[in-house]
Amino acid sequence: MKFTIITICKNAKDLLQRTIESVLKQDYLKYEYIIIDGASQDGTLDILYSYNYPQMQVYSEPDGGISEAFNKGIERSSGEFLLFLNSGDFLVKNNVLSLVADDIEKQNAEIYTYAIHTYMNACWPKDLECGLALWNESLIPHQASFIHRKVFEKIGCFNPHFKVRMDYDFFCRCKKAKIKFFCRPEVITHYDITGISATNRFLHDKEGLAVQLLYKDDVGEKEKMQMESLLKEVILTGDGARREEMDRLRISASKNRVLVQVMDKWLRILFEGRSLSQYFIKRNIKTVAIYGWGYLGRNLKTELEKNNIRVLYCIDQNKKGSGIYSWEDEWMDVDCIVITPFYSYDEICNRIEKKGFYNCISFEELLNDASFL
Repeated sequence: MKFTIITICKNAKDLLQRTIESVLKQDYLKYEYIIIDGASQDGTLDILYSYNYPQMQVYSEPDGGISEAFNKGIERSSGEFLLFLNSGDFLVKNNVLSLVADDIEKQNAEIYTYAIHTYMNACWPKDLECGLALWNESLIPHQASFIHRKVFEKIGCFNPHFKVRMDYDFFCRCKKAKIKFFCRPEVITHYDITGISATNRFLHDKEGLAVQLLYKDDVGEKEKMQMESLLKEVILTGDGARREEMDRLRISASKNRVLVQVMDKWLRILFEGRSLSQYFIKRNIKTVAIYGWGYLGRNLKTELEKNNIRVLYCIDQNKKGSGIYSWEDEWMDVDCIVITPFYSYDEICNRIEKKGFYNCISFEELLNDASFL
Protein backbone atom coordinates (compact mmCIF):
# COMPACT_ATOMS: atom_id res chain seq x y z
CA MET A 1 0.00 0.00 0.00
CA LYS A 2 1.28 3.44 -0.97
CA PHE A 3 0.81 6.81 0.77
CA THR A 4 0.85 10.28 -0.75
CA ILE A 5 1.88 13.13 1.53
CA ILE A 6 1.06 16.59 0.19
CA THR A 7 2.66 19.77 1.53
CA ILE A 8 1.64 23.16 0.18
CA CYS A 9 3.74 26.25 0.78
CA LYS A 10 4.50 29.79 -0.29
CA ASN A 11 7.40 31.85 1.06
CA ALA A 12 7.87 29.39 3.92
CA LYS A 13 11.65 28.98 4.06
CA ASP A 14 11.72 29.29 7.87
CA LEU A 15 9.09 26.57 8.40
CA LEU A 16 9.56 24.06 5.63
CA GLN A 17 12.73 22.18 6.56
CA ARG A 18 11.37 20.47 9.69
CA THR A 19 8.25 19.45 7.75
CA ILE A 20 10.25 17.87 4.93
CA GLU A 21 12.71 16.07 7.17
CA SER A 22 9.95 14.58 9.33
CA VAL A 23 8.58 12.94 6.16
CA LEU A 24 11.87 11.80 4.69
CA LYS A 25 12.85 10.11 7.98
CA GLN A 26 9.86 7.73 7.91
CA ASP A 27 10.78 4.06 8.20
CA TYR A 28 7.89 3.03 5.91
CA LEU A 29 9.18 3.70 2.39
CA LYS A 30 6.11 3.10 0.22
CA TYR A 31 5.16 6.74 -0.14
CA GLU A 32 5.48 9.70 -2.45
CA TYR A 33 5.98 13.23 -1.19
CA ILE A 34 4.42 15.99 -3.31
CA ILE A 35 5.22 19.63 -2.54
CA ILE A 36 3.08 22.30 -4.19
CA ASP A 37 4.79 25.69 -4.00
CA GLY A 38 2.96 28.86 -4.90
CA ALA A 39 5.88 30.50 -6.75
CA SER A 40 7.85 31.49 -3.65
CA GLN A 41 10.28 34.41 -3.78
CA ASP A 42 11.97 34.16 -0.38
CA GLY A 43 14.44 31.31 -0.81
CA THR A 44 11.93 28.51 -0.30
CA LEU A 45 12.80 27.01 -3.67
CA ASP A 46 16.50 26.87 -2.78
CA ILE A 47 15.57 24.70 0.20
CA LEU A 48 13.23 22.51 -1.84
CA TYR A 49 15.73 21.88 -4.62
CA SER A 50 18.50 21.08 -2.15
CA TYR A 51 16.83 17.73 -1.44
CA ASN A 52 17.47 14.83 -3.77
CA TYR A 53 15.10 12.03 -2.84
CA PRO A 54 13.28 9.82 -5.37
CA GLN A 55 10.03 9.98 -3.35
CA MET A 56 9.97 13.79 -3.41
CA GLN A 57 8.33 15.80 -6.21
CA VAL A 58 8.35 19.61 -6.27
CA TYR A 59 6.00 21.76 -8.35
CA SER A 60 6.25 25.53 -8.24
CA GLU A 61 3.76 27.85 -9.96
CA PRO A 62 1.24 30.53 -9.00
CA ASP A 63 -2.06 29.28 -7.64
CA GLY A 64 -5.34 30.64 -6.34
CA GLY A 65 -4.88 29.69 -2.69
CA ILE A 66 -4.87 26.73 -0.35
CA SER A 67 -7.78 24.81 -1.90
CA GLU A 68 -6.35 25.03 -5.41
CA ALA A 69 -2.92 23.96 -4.16
CA PHE A 70 -4.44 20.98 -2.30
CA ASN A 71 -6.33 19.99 -5.44
CA LYS A 72 -3.17 20.20 -7.56
CA GLY A 73 -1.55 17.78 -5.16
CA ILE A 74 -4.50 15.39 -5.41
CA GLU A 75 -4.37 15.49 -9.23
CA ARG A 76 -0.67 14.56 -9.22
CA SER A 77 -0.99 11.86 -6.55
CA SER A 78 -0.86 8.10 -7.07
CA GLY A 79 -1.05 6.86 -3.46
CA GLU A 80 -3.99 4.97 -2.03
CA PHE A 81 -4.21 7.20 1.08
CA LEU A 82 -3.44 10.94 1.13
CA LEU A 83 -2.22 13.13 4.02
CA PHE A 84 -2.16 16.95 3.85
CA LEU A 85 0.79 18.12 5.98
CA ASN A 86 1.13 21.89 5.84
CA SER A 87 4.46 23.72 5.92
CA GLY A 88 5.43 24.19 9.57
CA ASP A 89 3.61 21.02 10.65
CA PHE A 90 5.68 17.88 11.12
CA LEU A 91 5.32 14.19 11.92
CA VAL A 92 6.41 13.60 15.51
CA LYS A 93 7.79 10.06 15.06
CA ASN A 94 9.69 8.18 12.36
CA ASN A 95 7.18 5.31 12.40
CA VAL A 96 3.99 7.29 11.75
CA LEU A 97 3.40 5.75 8.32
CA SER A 98 4.10 2.26 9.70
CA LEU A 99 1.54 2.83 12.43
CA VAL A 100 -1.09 3.99 9.95
CA ALA A 101 -0.33 1.16 7.51
CA ASP A 102 -0.86 -1.34 10.33
CA ASP A 103 -4.24 0.20 11.21
CA ILE A 104 -5.31 0.15 7.56
CA GLU A 105 -4.52 -3.54 7.38
CA LYS A 106 -6.73 -4.23 10.41
CA GLN A 107 -9.58 -1.75 9.95
CA ASN A 108 -12.12 -1.10 7.20
CA ALA A 109 -12.33 2.66 6.87
CA GLU A 110 -11.89 5.39 4.27
CA ILE A 111 -10.56 8.09 6.62
CA TYR A 112 -8.06 7.34 9.40
CA THR A 113 -7.68 10.18 11.90
CA TYR A 114 -5.07 10.56 14.63
CA ALA A 115 -4.21 13.40 17.03
CA ILE A 116 -2.28 16.63 16.58
CA HIS A 117 -0.02 18.18 19.19
CA THR A 118 -0.39 21.90 19.86
CA TYR A 119 1.18 24.40 22.26
CA MET A 120 0.83 23.77 26.02
CA ASN A 121 1.47 20.04 25.40
CA ALA A 122 -2.21 19.64 24.51
CA CYS A 123 -3.43 17.15 21.93
CA TRP A 124 -6.58 17.07 19.84
CA PRO A 125 -8.55 14.83 19.89
CA LYS A 126 -7.52 13.78 23.39
CA ASP A 127 -9.41 10.47 23.42
CA LEU A 128 -11.65 8.28 21.27
CA GLU A 129 -14.86 9.84 22.54
CA CYS A 130 -13.56 13.28 21.59
CA GLY A 131 -12.46 11.98 18.17
CA LEU A 132 -15.92 10.59 17.41
CA ALA A 133 -17.52 13.83 18.58
CA LEU A 134 -15.23 15.82 16.28
CA TRP A 135 -16.15 13.55 13.38
CA ASN A 136 -19.85 14.14 14.09
CA GLU A 137 -19.14 17.87 13.91
CA SER A 138 -16.83 17.51 10.85
CA LEU A 139 -13.97 19.10 12.79
CA ILE A 140 -11.26 16.45 12.61
CA PRO A 141 -7.67 17.70 12.02
CA HIS A 142 -6.71 17.29 8.37
CA GLN A 143 -3.00 17.39 9.33
CA ALA A 144 -3.46 13.99 11.00
CA SER A 145 -6.06 12.42 8.70
CA PHE A 146 -5.29 9.88 5.97
CA ILE A 147 -7.97 9.97 3.27
CA HIS A 148 -8.57 7.21 0.71
CA ARG A 149 -8.36 8.57 -2.83
CA LYS A 150 -11.80 7.09 -3.59
CA VAL A 151 -13.28 9.65 -1.18
CA PHE A 152 -12.30 12.44 -3.59
CA GLU A 153 -13.93 10.48 -6.43
CA LYS A 154 -17.12 10.17 -4.40
CA ILE A 155 -17.56 13.72 -3.08
CA GLY A 156 -15.10 15.85 -5.05
CA CYS A 157 -11.99 17.76 -3.98
CA PHE A 158 -11.61 20.94 -1.90
CA ASN A 159 -13.96 23.84 -2.62
CA PRO A 160 -11.87 26.74 -4.02
CA HIS A 161 -14.44 29.28 -2.77
CA PHE A 162 -13.06 28.74 0.73
CA LYS A 163 -9.83 30.46 1.70
CA VAL A 164 -9.26 28.79 5.12
CA ARG A 165 -12.16 26.45 6.00
CA MET A 166 -11.95 24.16 2.99
CA ASP A 167 -11.22 21.19 5.27
CA TYR A 168 -14.34 21.88 7.36
CA ASP A 169 -16.43 22.00 4.19
CA PHE A 170 -14.76 18.81 2.89
CA PHE A 171 -15.35 16.81 6.08
CA CYS A 172 -18.97 18.00 6.23
CA ARG A 173 -19.44 16.46 2.80
CA CYS A 174 -17.69 13.29 3.98
CA LYS A 175 -20.02 13.03 6.95
CA LYS A 176 -23.12 13.50 4.81
CA ALA A 177 -21.84 10.88 2.34
CA LYS A 178 -21.41 8.41 5.25
CA ILE A 179 -17.69 7.92 4.61
CA LYS A 180 -16.29 5.21 6.90
CA PHE A 181 -14.23 6.73 9.70
CA PHE A 182 -11.60 5.35 12.10
CA CYS A 183 -9.93 7.26 14.94
CA ARG A 184 -6.87 6.46 17.03
CA PRO A 185 -6.22 9.41 19.41
CA GLU A 186 -2.44 9.01 19.29
CA VAL A 187 -0.39 12.09 18.45
CA ILE A 188 1.30 11.81 15.07
CA THR A 189 1.55 15.48 13.97
CA HIS A 190 2.74 18.71 15.53
CA TYR A 191 0.46 21.50 14.36
CA ASP A 192 2.01 24.89 13.62
CA ILE A 193 -0.15 27.76 14.96
CA THR A 194 1.06 30.49 12.60
CA GLY A 195 -1.08 29.47 9.62
CA ILE A 196 -3.74 31.69 8.09
CA SER A 197 -6.63 29.96 9.89
CA ALA A 198 -5.04 30.91 13.22
CA THR A 199 -3.91 34.42 12.29
CA ASN A 200 -7.10 35.53 10.52
CA ARG A 201 -9.76 34.43 13.00
CA PHE A 202 -12.35 36.75 11.46
CA LEU A 203 -12.18 34.98 8.10
CA HIS A 204 -11.94 31.60 9.87
CA ASP A 205 -15.15 32.24 11.84
CA LYS A 206 -16.99 33.76 8.90
CA GLU A 207 -16.28 30.81 6.62
CA GLY A 208 -17.14 28.42 9.43
CA LEU A 209 -20.56 30.04 9.71
CA ALA A 210 -21.00 29.71 5.96
CA VAL A 211 -20.28 25.97 6.12
CA GLN A 212 -22.78 25.50 8.95
CA LEU A 213 -25.46 27.26 6.94
CA LEU A 214 -24.75 25.20 3.85
CA TYR A 215 -25.01 21.87 5.61
CA LYS A 216 -27.87 22.36 8.05
CA ASP A 217 -30.24 19.42 7.58
CA ASP A 218 -33.41 21.50 7.95
CA VAL A 219 -32.58 23.92 5.14
CA GLY A 220 -34.60 23.55 1.95
CA GLU A 221 -33.23 23.51 -1.59
CA LYS A 222 -34.32 27.08 -2.30
CA GLU A 223 -32.59 28.35 0.83
CA LYS A 224 -29.48 26.33 -0.02
CA MET A 225 -29.28 28.00 -3.43
CA GLN A 226 -29.57 31.40 -1.76
CA MET A 227 -26.85 30.49 0.74
CA GLU A 228 -24.52 29.24 -1.97
CA SER A 229 -25.01 32.50 -3.83
CA LEU A 230 -24.30 34.42 -0.65
CA LEU A 231 -21.27 32.26 0.01
CA LYS A 232 -19.75 32.97 -3.39
CA GLU A 233 -20.71 36.61 -3.72
CA VAL A 234 -20.60 38.05 -0.19
CA ILE A 235 -19.33 35.87 2.64
CA LEU A 236 -16.01 34.95 1.08
CA THR A 237 -15.29 37.77 -1.37
CA GLY A 238 -16.51 40.61 0.82
CA ASP A 239 -18.63 42.21 -1.93
CA GLY A 240 -21.26 44.50 -0.42
CA ALA A 241 -19.72 44.33 3.04
CA ARG A 242 -20.42 47.27 5.32
CA ARG A 243 -17.60 49.63 6.31
CA GLU A 244 -17.93 48.61 9.97
CA GLU A 245 -17.41 44.96 9.05
CA MET A 246 -14.25 45.72 7.10
CA ASP A 247 -12.94 47.85 9.99
CA ARG A 248 -13.58 44.95 12.33
CA LEU A 249 -11.65 42.67 9.99
CA ARG A 250 -8.62 44.98 10.01
CA ILE A 251 -8.65 45.29 13.81
CA SER A 252 -9.08 41.53 14.24
CA ALA A 253 -6.21 40.77 11.86
CA SER A 254 -3.89 43.18 13.70
CA LYS A 255 -4.71 41.74 17.12
CA ASN A 256 -4.37 38.17 15.93
CA ARG A 257 -0.94 38.82 14.44
CA VAL A 258 0.22 39.90 17.89
CA LEU A 259 -1.54 36.93 19.50
CA VAL A 260 0.27 34.47 17.23
CA GLN A 261 3.62 36.11 18.04
CA VAL A 262 2.85 35.82 21.76
CA MET A 263 1.81 32.16 21.45
CA ASP A 264 4.91 31.36 19.41
CA LYS A 265 7.14 32.85 22.13
CA TRP A 266 5.24 30.93 24.82
CA LEU A 267 5.55 27.69 22.85
CA ARG A 268 9.32 28.12 22.51
CA ILE A 269 9.60 28.70 26.28
CA LEU A 270 7.68 25.49 26.99
CA PHE A 271 9.72 23.45 24.50
CA GLU A 272 12.89 24.61 26.25
CA GLY A 273 11.61 23.20 29.54
CA ARG A 274 10.72 26.51 31.18
CA SER A 275 7.38 27.59 32.63
CA LEU A 276 5.55 30.84 33.33
CA SER A 277 4.73 29.38 36.75
CA GLN A 278 8.32 30.03 37.84
CA TYR A 279 7.49 33.74 38.06
CA PHE A 280 4.99 33.04 40.84
CA ILE A 281 7.05 30.36 42.58
CA LYS A 282 10.07 32.68 42.86
CA ARG A 283 7.91 35.39 44.44
CA ASN A 284 5.92 33.04 46.69
CA ILE A 285 2.69 33.98 44.90
CA LYS A 286 0.12 31.30 45.64
CA THR A 287 -3.25 32.76 44.60
CA VAL A 288 -3.94 34.42 41.26
CA ALA A 289 -6.80 35.96 39.33
CA ILE A 290 -6.69 36.23 35.54
CA TYR A 291 -8.08 39.22 33.68
CA GLY A 292 -9.32 38.17 30.23
CA TRP A 293 -11.03 34.83 29.66
CA GLY A 294 -9.84 34.40 26.10
CA TYR A 295 -7.23 32.27 24.34
CA LEU A 296 -4.34 33.32 26.59
CA GLY A 297 -6.35 33.37 29.81
CA ARG A 298 -7.74 29.85 29.43
CA ASN A 299 -4.37 28.32 28.63
CA LEU A 300 -2.54 30.29 31.32
CA LYS A 301 -5.02 28.93 33.90
CA THR A 302 -4.28 25.38 32.72
CA GLU A 303 -0.51 25.84 33.04
CA LEU A 304 -0.66 27.51 36.46
CA GLU A 305 -2.94 24.88 37.95
CA LYS A 306 -0.65 22.11 36.66
CA ASN A 307 2.07 23.73 38.78
CA ASN A 308 -0.09 24.16 41.90
CA ILE A 309 -0.71 27.88 41.49
CA ARG A 310 -4.33 28.49 42.52
CA VAL A 311 -6.40 30.52 40.06
CA LEU A 312 -9.28 31.64 42.29
CA TYR A 313 -11.29 33.39 39.56
CA CYS A 314 -11.17 35.11 36.19
CA ILE A 315 -12.44 38.54 35.19
CA ASP A 316 -14.18 39.20 31.91
CA GLN A 317 -16.94 41.66 31.11
CA ASN A 318 -18.12 39.74 28.05
CA LYS A 319 -18.17 36.18 29.44
CA LYS A 320 -20.41 34.66 32.07
CA GLY A 321 -20.03 31.44 34.00
CA SER A 322 -18.81 29.81 37.17
CA GLY A 323 -15.64 31.44 38.42
CA ILE A 324 -15.83 34.33 35.92
CA TYR A 325 -16.36 37.73 37.53
CA SER A 326 -17.46 41.01 35.98
CA TRP A 327 -16.60 44.54 37.09
CA GLU A 328 -19.86 44.71 39.03
CA ASP A 329 -19.06 41.62 41.16
CA GLU A 330 -17.25 41.55 44.48
CA TRP A 331 -13.71 40.27 43.96
CA MET A 332 -11.85 38.04 46.41
CA ASP A 333 -8.40 39.00 47.60
CA VAL A 334 -5.55 37.38 45.62
CA ASP A 335 -1.78 37.78 45.60
CA CYS A 336 -1.89 39.22 42.08
CA ILE A 337 -3.99 39.70 38.95
CA VAL A 338 -2.48 38.68 35.60
CA ILE A 339 -3.68 40.89 32.74
CA THR A 340 -3.62 38.80 29.56
CA PRO A 341 -4.76 41.30 26.88
CA PHE A 342 -1.68 42.60 25.08
CA TYR A 343 -3.17 46.07 24.66
CA SER A 344 -4.62 48.75 27.03
CA TYR A 345 -2.63 47.43 30.00
CA ASP A 346 -2.41 50.81 31.76
CA GLU A 347 -6.09 51.51 31.19
CA ILE A 348 -7.05 48.13 32.70
CA CYS A 349 -4.73 48.67 35.69
CA ASN A 350 -6.28 52.08 36.37
CA ARG A 351 -9.73 50.59 36.32
CA ILE A 352 -8.69 47.75 38.65
CA GLU A 353 -7.35 50.32 41.14
CA LYS A 354 -10.91 51.54 41.62
CA LYS A 355 -11.87 48.07 42.84
CA GLY A 356 -9.22 48.10 45.54
CA PHE A 357 -5.50 47.43 45.96
CA TYR A 358 -4.41 44.59 43.69
CA ASN A 359 -0.93 43.74 42.47
CA CYS A 360 -1.15 43.62 38.64
CA ILE A 361 1.27 42.04 36.20
CA SER A 362 1.09 41.75 32.44
CA PHE A 363 1.31 38.57 30.39
CA GLU A 364 4.23 40.18 28.58
CA GLU A 365 6.08 40.46 31.90
CA LEU A 366 5.57 36.72 32.48
CA LEU A 367 6.98 35.88 29.05
CA ASN A 368 9.99 38.15 29.49
CA ASP A 369 10.73 36.67 32.91
CA ALA A 370 10.52 33.09 31.59
CA SER A 371 12.74 33.98 28.63
CA PHE A 372 15.67 34.79 30.92
CA LEU A 373 15.40 31.86 33.35
